[in-house]
Amino acid sequence: MSKPGIVSEYYFSDHYRVIVVEEGDSYIVSVDVYRSKWIFTDYTEKCVENTCLLLKELSPEPGDNRYVDLDSVSKIIIIGVKVDDN
Repeated sequence: MSKPGIVSEYYFSDHYRVIVVEEGDSYIVSVDVYRSKWIFTDYTEKCVENTCLLLKELSPEPGDNRYVDLDSVSKIIIIGVKVDDN
């Protein structure tokens, strides 16, 4: 059985939360941002009854100012939750 990673949780305001999981030399970072509209196209939708997860994977691009510029970032996944039509 492997040793579990170190989990840290940070709050930047009432609406922004960051969870960092450290496993050896790598990190998994989860950032919660709350908004009312889904702005992405070409995404995957997984539904159970009236609740759906919306999944959009982005590739970090060097020099792209929209993302944190880290050489070690391998994947960015945006996850949204849709309940009924909202």
